Amino acid sequence: MRKSYVRATLATALAAVVALFVGTGYAADSSGYKTVDGLTIYYAVIPAEILRLSPEGSTEATMHGGVPRGKHIHHLMVALFEGKNMKRVTDAQVTARFREIGLGWKKKQLEPFTVAGALTYGNYFTFSDLGRYTIDIEVRRPGSSDVVTTEFEFRHH
Repeated sequence: MRKSYVRATLATALAAVVALFVGTGYAADSSGYKTVDGLTIYYAVIPAEILRLSPEGSTEATMHGGVPRGKHIHHLMVALFEGKNMKRVTDAQVTARFREIGLGWKKKQLEPFTVAGALTYGNYFTFSDLGRYTIDIEVRRPGSSDVVTTEFEFRHH
């Protein structure tokens, strides 16, 4: 019974995070997003343990080649919207790089995937030590030489 309660709780938490990327009407003081040069970048870092509870064969269980095994693995999800109408951006190249404060950068391409019918970008990262990390997100659009970049801090507990 306890196991089913834990699964239900984690599934609810995952659904709440996924809902962040499905809708677009969020209050200006919501956490987890930044607007840079007219591009609104929503982001979330989710422990892989939550995604490992997804049903076999589901999008969450199979994206990016499946949920990696191991400790300290997290999934970075990024959803992009442009302009005041918050039109979802589906044609970008998105890269994330991260580093523990004071150490070198690691970089990965974020892959497009669909959650609840909405295109999102993401990939798995291993945060090997507990502590604070800086994560940079870079967005490139086809036909433009401009790169939109934002930075946020992540605390791995």
